[in-house]
Amino acid sequence: MVCQRLTSSGEDRLSVTEAAKEFGINPGTLYSWLHSLPYSPLPESNASQVPVPPLPQGITTLPQALYVSMHCEHLGFASAEAKLYCHQQGYVLSEIEQFSQTPWFNSFADEQQLLQFPSMVTTLRNSDAANPHKEAELRSTINQNQASLAKKDQLIADLTQKLNHSKEVLGNLGLISRLKGKGCKVSTQDRQQTIEIVDTLREETNAATEDICEVLGISARTYYRWRNDPDGEDKRATCTRKPSPRNLSPERKQLIIAKFTDPAVAGFSVLQAYNTYLAQGECYASFTVRRILREHEQQQAATDQQPNLHTSTADS
Repeated sequence: MVCQRLTSSGEDRLSVTEAAKEFGINPGTLYSWLHSLPYSPLPESNASQVPVPPLPQGITTLPQALYVSMHCEHLGFASAEAKLYCHQQGYVLSEIEQFSQTPWFNSFADEQQLLQFPSMVTTLRNSDAANPHKEAELRSTINQNQASLAKKDQLIADLTQKLNHSKEVLGNLGLISRLKGKGCKVSTQDRQQTIEIVDTLREETNAATEDICEVLGISARTYYRWRNDPDGEDKRATCTRKPSPRNLSPERKQLIIAKFTDPAVAGFSVLQAYNTYLAQGECYASFTVRRILREHEQQQAATDQQPNLHTSTADS
């Protein structure tokens, strides 16, 4: 009874979707029943009166072209689902749409007539209509692709914005070179110029402070610190520091200078003099001795190198 209603040519004819709803049968089961019916040729009443159009790219048979055109028409030729479907199947959506507008296609624009093609029934059985999960998978894939495209668009926008910022500060390459490097000393003039550049770009391009500072080679925290104290300067070179309690006292330095410039060790290297005093129970660090001697420009007569004991003689 169900197959009769599906293949009927009268007013009581039902589509697969309508039959599935009315009788509570899975559409895949209905397509299987239709596929098992004996094949009857397609009526040639309308088809023989119009020429057959060329097949779209990627399609080899007319039944396949009919089904793909109807499926894309059902999804909507302008929809993302139709574009994704054609992309996955290797079809050209514009050619499918053009095929669906031909008079020959309109003569077969009845789903029930398509079921008379055995190959078309096989296609329908494996199509989206026979697989209820296919549409959900396609929509999930579309959402993922759209999210990926959105991320790429945002990345392109960010890179373009940073490129524009870089172009804005290209005229200040000297300033950028002086700002580069962690812990570098920046003059008050360079600080004020940096503040002016950042404020100007923020106002003209509505860019984020962090992005502009990244192009200049400083952190946003440094910019805010300079802006809060525009007349500030780097005081590391002029500040007065408390002496370290581990430093040698001036008396101790003078004692080391006197010991290692004494005529008794004048012919010794620093290491030899160190060993001499060590044997007498006096300990001095050799590196400290060298540093103190360099500071006071006291050059010891003896060299630190080993004496050259080899004497070259010419053969007679």
